[in-house]
Amino acid sequence: MKCAKPRSRKKNGRPRGRFMADLLQKRKKLLNFKENKYAAAMKDETMVVLKECNSVTEAEIIKSILDSAGIWSMINNENMSAIYPTGVIPAQIVVREEDAEKAEALLSHR
Repeated sequence: MKCAKPRSRKKNGRPRGRFMADLLQKRKKLLNFKENKYAAAMKDETMVVLKECNSVTEAEIIKSILDSAGIWSMINNENMSAIYPTGVIPAQIVVREEDAEKAEALLSHR
């Protein structure tokens, strides 16, 4: 009984080994990405938790109010608060320290 000879499959017109090498190269580039604008903002500025929300929807509404007023904000724990039950891991609205008073005043009128 003869063993089947392994075939050199081609994917996207390249030999299989080259295809895998290209995938690994792309993965390496993705893992070594440059900092995005949020990471840079968090590194340079002191951030303050403005409010904790039980739902992501409430956090998104507050973030849009702040954005429309020109106050930069970000939601921490957005994905985790959507997965776990209400109140276990709240979504946090985070703003720059110098914008905190203005943001609190804006939200107090809501």
